[in-house]
Amino acid sequence: MINEVELVWDAKAIAGENPNWQQEEQALYWLDMYKPCIHIFFPDEKRDEQLILNKRIGCMALRQKTPNSIIAGMIDGIYYIDLKTKILNFIDNPDYSHPNNRFNDGKCDPQGRFWAGTMSMEGDEGKQDVPSESSLYCVYPDLTIKKRIEKVRIANGLCWNINKKLMYFIDTPSKEVSVFDYDANTGNIANRRVCVHFPAGVGVPDGMTIDEEGMLWIAHFGGSRISRWNPESGQILKEYFFPVSNITSCAFGGKNLNELYVTTVRAGLNYRQVKKQPYAGGLFRLTTNVQGVPTYKFSG
Repeated sequence: MINEVELVWDAKAIAGENPNWQQEEQALYWLDMYKPCIHIFFPDEKRDEQLILNKRIGCMALRQKTPNSIIAGMIDGIYYIDLKTKILNFIDNPDYSHPNNRFNDGKCDPQGRFWAGTMSMEGDEGKQDVPSESSLYCVYPDLTIKKRIEKVRIANGLCWNINKKLMYFIDTPSKEVSVFDYDANTGNIANRRVCVHFPAGVGVPDGMTIDEEGMLWIAHFGGSRISRWNPESGQILKEYFFPVSNITSCAFGGKNLNELYVTTVRAGLNYRQVKKQPYAGGLFRLTTNVQGVPTYKFSG
């Protein structure tokens, strides 16, 4: 039913994150950052596969030209991962000068570049007042890496509008969504301004996606909801509530790209909170009446 929240996989993930819908497979790739593992969920079969890793992973994207391979931002840099063998091939760590940082959220832009941001591992303990020593990087298909934003605290949600003119970005502790002018040909961004301000008492913004109408869908960490916003007016349009407090990210999927898949977190909850939120760490789905944008792959 439209606007109905449903639990599709009771994963009890420590830290569910970074959903990537793959239309060809009709499958959702998503992460448990702390386990760490890559999940592959097949909704038609109600089946979830796990690929256990030996290194913490923050974000990923499948590759266009190389089947069964992803590019990933991990605890100590950017890697290729072979999904069959689980072999990791190190590419680079552009954030090497901050050894207490790790890669967090990221995704590909419409041109197939991989954007990945970092955060201090102090933030893994639930702190929001982490130092502004993180950055957002762009990995080009030839594996050139460019720093695009610096003095970030916790790099999170990213998305691009349908005409490839704007990029949106969340630095979680700011409780704001920033928008940039975006050059699809070069990957350059400019003219940063704020388009969404989160009010008090609703948690903080985490992951994000966009629909074909240009509206933002934002996960509320600590707010038990996903909200839909008009970035031009800065107005909230609707809220969708979940039976868990910590919502991390979302991505459109399904045959018609109208199903919003939502990841959640179990880490940090005490015994009483887990009793009240038994499905924390689960994978949820919200069927909407709008179509979202596809998940883009890395063109390298």
